[in-house]
Amino acid sequence: MLETISSALIPTLILALLVAALIRRKNAYELFSRGAAGAPKLVLAVLPALTAMLVAVGALRASGLGDWLAELLRPALETVGIGPELAPMFFLRPLTGSGALAMLRDILSRCGVDSDIGRAAAAMMGSTETIFYTMSVYLGAAGIKNSRYAVPAALLSGAAGMTAAVWLTRIL
Repeated sequence: MLETISSALIPTLILALLVAALIRRKNAYELFSRGAAGAPKLVLAVLPALTAMLVAVGALRASGLGDWLAELLRPALETVGIGPELAPMFFLRPLTGSGALAMLRDILSRCGVDSDIGRAAAAMMGSTETIFYTMSVYLGAAGIKNSRYAVPAALLSGAAGMTAAVWLTRIL
């Protein structure tokens, strides 16, 4: 049932947009072409921030700083219910989606898919976003140079989301 709904989602959305254009008497193809024409400019505007973020994440992972940070903050993480098996996911998820996915795969292969740790790791993965990637894309696209409170707020919400995922997994 869910698979049928998800496979029909994009065609339904396209059809709805075409119907909306028809109702408003707009040329849908012209609007689409105009929007697509701005894509290369957007990519060029976002590329420097995206490149810098990917290089920084690679350097962070290669340096072992994430493992050091996880060990340093281990008592605080265990206080909120995030054990040593989940700590790397807690720090990696805001930085890199592919790295977090690899970490999830590792946790699932070590602990099992139906284990409490496996379920909590999957919930952490699904309940949060790759914060720095998303922010670099959106802030870069909008031309915002000073993110001020956006990064701390996003990190706090990500931490809250992952903590809630662990707790809800335990409850359910």
